[in-house]
Amino acid sequence: MKKKIFALTLSVVMTGMALAGCGGSGAGSQSDGPTLSQEEADENLDYEYGEGKTFYSEEPMTYSMMYSDHENYPYQEDWLLWKAIEEKTNVTFDLTTVARTDYNDKVSASVNSGSAPYIIPKVYDSAAYEDSGQVVPISDWVQYMPNYQNCVKEWGLEDDLKQIMAADGKYYRLPGMWETAAGGYSLAIRKDVFEAAGVDLSKEATWTWEDFYEALKKVKDYTGKDYVWSDGFGFGSTMNIAATVYGVTGGYSTDGGDWGLKDGVKFDFDKDEFYFADTTEEYKEYLSVFAKMYEEGILDPETFTQDTTQAQAKFYRGDSYVLNMNYQLFF
Repeated sequence: MKKKIFALTLSVVMTGMALAGCGGSGAGSQSDGPTLSQEEADENLDYEYGEGKTFYSEEPMTYSMMYSDHENYPYQEDWLLWKAIEEKTNVTFDLTTVARTDYNDKVSASVNSGSAPYIIPKVYDSAAYEDSGQVVPISDWVQYMPNYQNCVKEWGLEDDLKQIMAADGKYYRLPGMWETAAGGYSLAIRKDVFEAAGVDLSKEATWTWEDFYEALKKVKDYTGKDYVWSDGFGFGSTMNIAATVYGVTGGYSTDGGDWGLKDGVKFDFDKDEFYFADTTEEYKEYLSVFAKMYEEGILDPETFTQDTTQAQAKFYRGDSYVLNMNYQLFF
């Protein structure tokens, strides 16, 4: 079995980000699409348009948008982001602010009732909405998005887009796009404790998950703790990070929802076919490393039931030496 590099970052090039709702009871059917060609539309535009240009409306524009309000960094009306968008584009947003924990339910309810805002960010799987008639197949409109199209071309993301296409060959959500592998979630470790336990961190960037397991065993032996890793997000985020390394899907928790499990299907570009990733040998290897951590008292069983704030408290007071975090929680 080929060794898999264990990078302590979320290695995802594309994650679903936004749906465009038809909005209200006057929503059109899914078959509604652009009535003008790109060339015809260009002739009627009264603003600059094209690659490398930022849209700016001569008249103030406001779009309704749903917003997932995170309890750790709640919405602030005076954030500079909103001011910067308005200055650059003359566009503002009429936000429907929803608590993060209720967000997915609110999205479903608003789409199904036909009362969805114009823009719905933070949608990772659009399958439940594609037949509703309330969501625009955004792929019908990307011809009017030259900067987006340029990124797809320059970053070689055409094949990645196939993974979010519906059965009709269209896609209903805009992907979050990264030029290189990156992500907001990672594992924070107590460097001082790891080094005191004799763990060599100089090659951490090339660790496999097996290497990380060996390091955790040293920490457990050194500290004598019952458990050395009590994680947050119901372990869903960590399972998702690891899944990308092993080429499988995983990660679901009540605290965060579907991190990456979805339906377990991935696409084999060499064979040009879909396959169920979670019955492969790689999936067995993926589960085995965490099973060892659990059985050997490295991973705290409360990881799967505790609130994330409880996991954070254990880490901060020195009862745990590893914690899944994102950059917002560091600052």
